[in-house]
Amino acid sequence: MNTVSSAIAVLFPGVRTSDIVNAANTNGVSVLLKEPYDPQKNYHRFHKNLRPVISDDGIGLLFIFSDGSSMYGFDRRSISKIMNKVTELQGCVL
Repeated sequence: MNTVSSAIAVLFPGVRTSDIVNAANTNGVSVLLKEPYDPQKNYHRFHKNLRPVISDDGIGLLFIFSDGSSMYGFDRRSISKIMNKVTELQGCVL
């Protein structure tokens, strides 16, 4: 990636600080805020409402899982793929 995008880090239980740093470096993003994952939150709507407030574009959601893996969602399609993975993992210990 040539440009660095901004992201809100969505943290699952058990995420370490080193996981956040590694995920940001791997995905080429700068983490603006960190917030715990909330299963009741609609992350599609959260992303849609957040974009005009912070910048015109380049803002995304960086989901960081407890095993250290991460996924970066920057549009509706990519966030949908992430939420499908989260739905699959809901029966597992995160």
